[in-house]
Amino acid sequence: MITDEYKAFAKVNLFLEILGRRDDGYHNIKSLFARVDIYDSLKISINEKSLGISLEVINKSNAFNIANTNNLVYRAADMFMREFDIKSGVSITLTKNIPLGAGLGGGSSDCGMTLAALSDIFKIKDYKRVFDIGASLGSDVPFFLKNTSFACCEGRGEIVTPLDIKAFLPSVLVVFPSVSISTKEVYQSMDHQYTPKTDLFDMFVSELMEEKMVDFSRYLFNRLEATTFNISKEVGQLKELLLSEGLFSLMSGSGSSIFAISYDYQKLKKIYEKLLKSFDFVFLTKFV
Repeated sequence: MITDEYKAFAKVNLFLEILGRRDDGYHNIKSLFARVDIYDSLKISINEKSLGISLEVINKSNAFNIANTNNLVYRAADMFMREFDIKSGVSITLTKNIPLGAGLGGGSSDCGMTLAALSDIFKIKDYKRVFDIGASLGSDVPFFLKNTSFACCEGRGEIVTPLDIKAFLPSVLVVFPSVSISTKEVYQSMDHQYTPKTDLFDMFVSELMEEKMVDFSRYLFNRLEATTFNISKEVGQLKELLLSEGLFSLMSGSGSSIFAISYDYQKLKKIYEKLLKSFDFVFLTKFV
């Protein structure tokens, strides 16, 4: 029996613009994804003398009452084994640290890492077929399959262009208010009457390519914020709380996590310790 351990990192969206609704019901986006050092852990064991997939979830977040067969890790492993006709047993232990419904891509990251790990274990080199499995399971999965720290994600998220960022990177504070937001409801409720900020996105990426400190407050943007704040006042209030502490902050994805960034680590640490008294999920972290 072979056992390997893998980290499935979370992400935040440093920029998220919605370009319009597609014929398939999804929306085209232009987003800057950034991987952060918050992660779930996957232990995968292979037993060539058995068949089937077993999944154990060690819940250290809010991953309650999710049937194994609905878990993206199980579904990814099942589709992978079928696609490549692999006759082995797979045992997976998922330690869940990234909260669900937080806009941090935890489930997608777990899914992507499962596919990447099984590809490594079984020496599968047909990356297109693996990528297609991931894209069919979630719009954010392709980013995690690229194994990159930063990327421009377009289409519905499946067009991933890794970025080699040169800028000096700040520390990151992430707060999840334990509010679950329906991504579908956010997209269905948003107002489409606006001019996309694609020029701002291009300026942001251009600045990040230079070896210097960047004024992130000029560029952080999320088109979905206003809609999500209308659905959940708590999420908007969390952003206002971080702003009142002198931190420029932004919602990640469709919510409900809010993150703040600063080159002043000690300032972030002080606020992190303060927020721990009020919120169950607070992370002081960095880009990885």
